[in-house]
Amino acid sequence: MLSAGSVGSVVLLMLSGVGPEAHLKSLRTPVVADIPQIGQNLQDHHFAFMPFEVNPNHAAQLINEQGTFQFS
Repeated sequence: MLSAGSVGSVVLLMLSGVGPEAHLKSLRTPVVADIPQIGQNLQDHHFAFMPFEVNPNHAAQLINEQGTFQFS
């Protein structure tokens, strides 16, 4: 199994001839497997990195959502 992330894997599959037949044929790629779901329903997943330091004596109080934003 070869993987290249959420978008890169789709590209690898399609370059290998696995994907929606009509799309592969439009690119003159030989079709190995017609799988219409390849490349569909991709979504962005947003995230935020929030680094912070905690006092080890108070760390247990911060292990919840309210504690995370208490000192922001």
